[in-house]
Amino acid sequence: MFSSPLKFLLGKKKKKILIVDDERIMRETIAFALTSKGYEVIRAKEGAGGLDVALKEKPALVLLDIRLPGEMDGWDVLSSIRADPEMNTLPVLMLTTINELGEIEKTVQLGATDYITKPFNVERLLEKVKKLIGDP
Repeated sequence: MFSSPLKFLLGKKKKKILIVDDERIMRETIAFALTSKGYEVIRAKEGAGGLDVALKEKPALVLLDIRLPGEMDGWDVLSSIRADPEMNTLPVLMLTTINELGEIEKTVQLGATDYITKPFNVERLLEKVKKLIGDP
């Protein structure tokens, strides 16, 4: 048991969220919003690096852009997460500029938990995060 409420609060582990987006300003804007609400944030700027971070850090949620540079786009990362027995139930919220029905259907078919189209309202993103993993 903790000897005081302060120690209890300081000892409480924050929920960790991985942001995978190649646009630095997008990563930082999302990170600022999430940390201001009390979540812990980790970042990656490309798909393969994001998958590595997810495997090592075991986040509570992944915010994943579809259009990523390098060998893996967001769909490849999502497919890899869903194929991994340790991560296949990990909530993944896709971030996309794509607003075509076929592309959204593909995202859902590959196992995305939810998606949000860019540009988005930060409050709407925070509502989706809270719905998926609760408070920090």
